[in-house]
Amino acid sequence: TSLSPVFDIIDRATKLATHKPLKYGPQDIDVTISMAFRKSTEVLELRGRLFEMEGRFSDAAESYLQAIRLGFAVRRGGYIIDLWIGEACAADGMKPLYRCLDKLSNSDRLKASTTLADMEANAEPLQSVLHREQIFVQRSDGWRGHFWHILDQIYTGTELNGLVSDARLRHDFERCVIQLLRVELAIHSFHANTESFPASLDQLVPDYLDAIPLDPCSPISAPLSFRKTREGAGYELYSVGVDGVDNNGYAWDGSTTHAGADIRLDSIYAIDEPPDEP
Repeated sequence: TSLSPVFDIIDRATKLATHKPLKYGPQDIDVTISMAFRKSTEVLELRGRLFEMEGRFSDAAESYLQAIRLGFAVRRGGYIIDLWIGEACAADGMKPLYRCLDKLSNSDRLKASTTLADMEANAEPLQSVLHREQIFVQRSDGWRGHFWHILDQIYTGTELNGLVSDARLRHDFERCVIQLLRVELAIHSFHANTESFPASLDQLVPDYLDAIPLDPCSPISAPLSFRKTREGAGYELYSVGVDGVDNNGYAWDGSTTHAGADIRLDSIYAIDEPPDEP
């Protein structure tokens, strides 16, 4: 069955929701629309899994990429809550895309990697979302809310009662996942052509990647971490994680926070139920 009708409906809904001017009041927040977007990406994920069962892996990858596209679209022009909805929608596509990497053709992997890079490059800056959130809070709470918000920033360093710091952590976490996924796509293409894993990420440039992605969580802007296993039959690829500390590839164990652990896709996507916090 063609994906076009599903994509057309979702594209139209996205344009309607993301181009509505904000009034910086409760009327801007429509839970019904948010839930509709979540259901849409869940449908796209299920559709992709059906395509996988039929052996149509290229169509499956496109379905997962569409979920990610929708996740980036719904957050544009919105508040922190829209950012969270968008990240959840995008995750509905990234997880199954990762799980079917070895079933895709090299052309499908290249397309997915390029699409992910374009989406991140064209994504609305986080600071724009935070600025709108600040205006929303100040207008909703009046001058008293504005006054206490200033005091919080001066004396406690808190930002919008922790919403901003949490949004930054989630944003950095998603950026790490995207870069890791792009490198995983390149590694699988390299392996398909050579029947071996690269000795270093340098071997992926320029045939599989334009450049080695930097680790978004690295305090020194270092590249993502990579090493082959001693036997050469596997590898470890990871980000230093939201705490910015290299834990030598120590993987998240499914606890409620990623602090103290590095981000590895083979770890976070081995857990069926994602945590409430990054």
